[in-house]
Amino acid sequence: MAAPAVPALLAVWEQGQDQSPTWRALALLGAATPEADGDALARWPLGRRDAALMRLRADLFGARVEAVAACPACAEAVELSFAPTDMDDDGTPAGAAPGAVTSADLLAVAALPAGERARAIADRHGPGEDFAAVERRLAAADPLARLEVALHCPACGHDWVAPFDVVGFLWAELHHWALRLLRDVHTLARAYGWAEKDILAMHPHRRRRYLELVAS
Repeated sequence: MAAPAVPALLAVWEQGQDQSPTWRALALLGAATPEADGDALARWPLGRRDAALMRLRADLFGARVEAVAACPACAEAVELSFAPTDMDDDGTPAGAAPGAVTSADLLAVAALPAGERARAIADRHGPGEDFAAVERRLAAADPLARLEVALHCPACGHDWVAPFDVVGFLWAELHHWALRLLRDVHTLARAYGWAEKDILAMHPHRRRRYLELVAS
């Protein structure tokens, strides 16, 4: 896996504006692993998928996650900072087993009302079985399919565990990156008359120097 070229990332961002989180996840993986079969990527357990996306995020934006969460007890903004470490040396999530939920499962139930999707996924993996039992089995098959972060509010002392949405967080960072980059392209194109493809082909450091000259 390697960080996609800037034009490829921009293309994923542009095409993904009105797409589902699952589509966005697979598009980002596909851009980072162009040699991989798309159907095969869709069959990865969600834990493996999200671990790969976190490696991609580290290549693009750095390994450390910086975010803010609202305390559920007092609504105070709580800053969190962590570097994911729960991956094996080859980057795949520890503990993932056959039979885990995949992106293909999510795509298969995407057209259903939100409240019916969990039941439909359980039926795909254990038709006729007890819903709660299937859910427990699926959770055990892929421990990293649901990532959580332990948080503490310094204002009121409340402790809680919050889910960490890998796809949503990465997409938000990609969105802000793309908007900044397009503003830079606009500034340089207006100042020098350069084509977008030539500006995007520049090394970021060189592009920044030109932006500094325009602003001086």
